Amino acid sequence: MNKIEFGTTSNGKDTFLYELTNINGMVLALTDFGAAIVRVEVPVSDKKRDVVWGFDSVSGYESDVNPYFGAICGRVANRIGKARFELDGKEYTLIANDGENQLHGGALGYSHKVWDAEVIADNQVKFDLTSPHGEQGFPGNVFISVIYTLSDENEIKIEYRAVTDHATPINLTNHAYWNLAGSGSGTVLNHQLKVNALFYEPVNADSIPTGEIIKVADSPFDLREFTSLGENVNKIDGDPSGYDHNYILNKRSGEIGLAAILVDRGAVPNLSMEVWTSEPGIQVYSGNYLDGFEGKGGNKYPFRSAICLETQNYPDAINQKHFPNSILRPGEEYTSTTVHKFKIED
Repeated sequence: MNKIEFGTTSNGKDTFLYELTNINGMVLALTDFGAAIVRVEVPVSDKKRDVVWGFDSVSGYESDVNPYFGAICGRVANRIGKARFELDGKEYTLIANDGENQLHGGALGYSHKVWDAEVIADNQVKFDLTSPHGEQGFPGNVFISVIYTLSDENEIKIEYRAVTDHATPINLTNHAYWNLAGSGSGTVLNHQLKVNALFYEPVNADSIPTGEIIKVADSPFDLREFTSLGENVNKIDGDPSGYDHNYILNKRSGEIGLAAILVDRGAVPNLSMEVWTSEPGIQVYSGNYLDGFEGKGGNKYPFRSAICLETQNYPDAINQKHFPNSILRPGEEYTSTTVHKFKIED
């Protein structure tokens, strides 16, 4: 494990990069800014392929153009409609940062905090954060831990834990942008995706779930079998068009099960990534707002050059009572696990 200086934030905090390497030479690089994944270098043939988008220093992660690259998002990932909710008879108004809605915990959510880092093994780093009462409008002090583990089986495990002293909604995710062909390889439209879901949630013009639960069959949202991302992405209405929807996973919530498989069919050899999770949903986002700005090594990240597969509770669950519970109460513990498994395809 290597610990490397990653730059100083605009308010004077030093940040670091933590590099984990397994016996195969796979590298997982993490930063304490946003507890973010910065690099995932997978050994492919005689070289390593970096399959996530990011920046070379903390200044990029602090910038306005950072679309949550690799970061932990919370207190509530995804969107809360109208940036408000009612809990135990009291209404809370949040900081809106996506029109009149709140996205990924607000303008200064967990993705923009410097976390406390602890190396707990050569292949594990734990990040801790205290989220104070009233932060971005949320009630209660929340104490969060996220543990990243890199296994010798080329698996990245992310374990989330949280407790609170006051009832509050919580929904944590990692917002990595994946392109299995690696840096500078263009779009992901030739990647194939399979999602273990029979249903998805349609959204309104503000990307807030309508509350409906719709079958994926006979629609561009049907990803039950491997489908090229370019096949249907432009058939999905939006501004811009594309995937940015929660899929309801075909498994029991709380049990770790297969959520999705992403395969690159363009580069040789082909690389696949399985996503396993204890969460009930997964947000499929096809990089609809990437616009060609500069990232690691001077690489440009053009429109639809990466895809996000964000394991999560249902968006806006705090306002839609038929969605799974998102409330954490004192004496309870929030737990969540997601695993990314990388394989070379024959």
